[in-house]
Amino acid sequence: MGLAGDLRTVDLAEILQWISQGRRSGTLVITRGQVEKRIAFNLGQIASTASTDPRDQLGQFLVREELLTEQDLFAALLQQEAEGRMLGTVLVESGRVSSEDLLRVLRMKAEETVYDLFQWREGRFEFKEGGPPSNMPVLIGLDVTVLVFEGARRLDEMSRIREVIPSSRATFRPTG
Repeated sequence: MGLAGDLRTVDLAEILQWISQGRRSGTLVITRGQVEKRIAFNLGQIASTASTDPRDQLGQFLVREELLTEQDLFAALLQQEAEGRMLGTVLVESGRVSSEDLLRVLRMKAEETVYDLFQWREGRFEFKEGGPPSNMPVLIGLDVTVLVFEGARRLDEMSRIREVIPSSRATFRPTG
């Protein structure tokens, strides 16, 4: 059974809980403007995520976590493109990143991708049932309930921050 709609009328938490509680497998695709985020599920747990937002790319997380330098990432991306393999596979097989660190960062990346979606007040979604992507060598198995609670907490915190700082374009300057 599929599900499609608009985030203005259906809450993200409800969608995630419907998938989780039904132990569904498939892919939830959420789009807003030019950005598309995909969450793959296996029996109600998050198996992987993908996004067209550059901030959600695996390489960016690895650099932020100081597991790779920009130069190492660039070299790995060139190798990935030449060989047609997944970036994580290239990094682990080349010894640039351990499999444990890769799994930790993949989980972090998935969590942050989902948390960002809680900030979206508009967008379209579609859940397509089916198995997890066949090209995924690692299924991360994240519990949806924990992410829903943390996403709701972050949303609440952001609303309190917006009471004091109404725009994300605000800049700060020292006042002496």
